[in-house]
Amino acid sequence: AEYAPIKINGRLIYISDGNAWMMEGSTENRTPLVSTGDLDGRVLDLSEDGRWLLFSRSGRSTEVNGLWMLDISDWTAEPISLRVSNVLHFASWLPGGSRRFLYSSVEPSEQAPGWKALNDLRMQFVSDTGMLMSQEEILERDDSGTYNWWGTEFSLSRDARQLLFATPESIGMIDRLNAEKQELIRFTPYEKTRSDWAWIPGFCWNSDESGLYFTFHGKADGSVQTYDPTDYHIAYYDLNSGEFSTVIEHAG
Repeated sequence: AEYAPIKINGRLIYISDGNAWMMEGSTENRTPLVSTGDLDGRVLDLSEDGRWLLFSRSGRSTEVNGLWMLDISDWTAEPISLRVSNVLHFASWLPGGSRRFLYSSVEPSEQAPGWKALNDLRMQFVSDTGMLMSQEEILERDDSGTYNWWGTEFSLSRDARQLLFATPESIGMIDRLNAEKQELIRFTPYEKTRSDWAWIPGFCWNSDESGLYFTFHGKADGSVQTYDPTDYHIAYYDLNSGEFSTVIEHAG
């Protein structure tokens, strides 16, 4: 269909029909980056210098998926396998010039939903050719919690020192350098999914990273359980005071 082009300040990278595309300067300047048709949308992250694209492709055989990278500054470059598989919840480049990325993995399972989360956190350093230079385990496998099988979501701070994490039961923070893990908010898990998935609250840093926004159902302290689909709210947590307040009620 005909459309009016929209200006873009910088680059917009997205996935459509299993392929990676880039728009630059305007929506009419669209360039295919990866056209294999098998990107699963679990991971899509651009390095701080705008050169390296980290993404996941559907796995083969017993693997759920695999991590790949691409140098988008070289139009002759081909995607490079990082030989890291089964990454569903989190993978992200670390800021800086080196090619270091964090990721958390799962192990395939014949039982629903098709995997069991390890709830771990690892850092890997690779060369321009994808060769493994070094690897570091930040968090060991964690099988604690009623819904540990589903997994943990992470969000990296701008300086890459801290990570927020969220599980079906809590939200907290991790110091990447010393692996210190601190639980900030704990609440009653949503227990009425009636399916093979677990609900993890949405969460994100605020603009200056002095706090975070998160979603919750019923009462954030778990004193009231609710399964009404309209009884979801957005709250703000202040990292300095340790207090939280509701920002929007009945957000859906």
